[in-house]
Amino acid sequence: AGGSKQDSIRFSGGRGLLFAPGSAASAMTYCIIDGGTSYGVRFEIGINRFEKCKIINSAANGIEVIGCRMKFSNCIICENDNTGLYTGIATIEINNSIISHNSQGGFFLPNASDSLIMINSNVVYNPLGPGIASIGATLRIKNSIIYYNDVGIGYTGEDVQISFNDIQGWDNSNNNINTEPSFEDSVNFLLSSTSLCIDQGDPDIIYNDICFPPSKGSTRNDMGTYGGPSASGW
Repeated sequence: AGGSKQDSIRFSGGRGLLFAPGSAASAMTYCIIDGGTSYGVRFEIGINRFEKCKIINSAANGIEVIGCRMKFSNCIICENDNTGLYTGIATIEINNSIISHNSQGGFFLPNASDSLIMINSNVVYNPLGPGIASIGATLRIKNSIIYYNDVGIGYTGEDVQISFNDIQGWDNSNNNINTEPSFEDSVNFLLSSTSLCIDQGDPDIIYNDICFPPSKGSTRNDMGTYGGPSASGW
């Protein structure tokens, strides 16, 4: 299913949207998934693309990924009544997305076989749980802002690489910082011109900013949703 920036496709109510083995869909772009009593959207089989979509107002988890691999780009996952994203022996890749205002936290990875690869995303204002909660999962987190949650990151396990992020309550090892990100607002989370997250991401040129706006400063990566080459998706 594919909408456009001016005319998104909306799925509302019911149990939520389910992608089970045998599902025909291969891509979702410019979709709004609003409500859902059991989940916003649940993936039991991976699809090729899930981009520029909003998953909002679920009565449970916003997104559930079960036994498969999924990639999310330029998505908004917000105002869901449980966690934003939940994994069940699955892998999530996510970039340039916003995970905010979910009641019980941003991510929950409860299995050692789970993996999260996150680049240039904001996990913010999830009031009653960690930005990321992991029980032995593999974590690869870079160029992101994890702030204004109950806890920044809570994890067990050793297969963890966390670098060039702004994380509340974190130390400054591996080029991470712990400083107020200074957003322009608490809806779109654009960085203000005085933010210390500007030009503080990984300096490797593969992460360079190329779209101004929404990126700011020089070509060096900005931490958060609007940094890096895929910020052009906004």
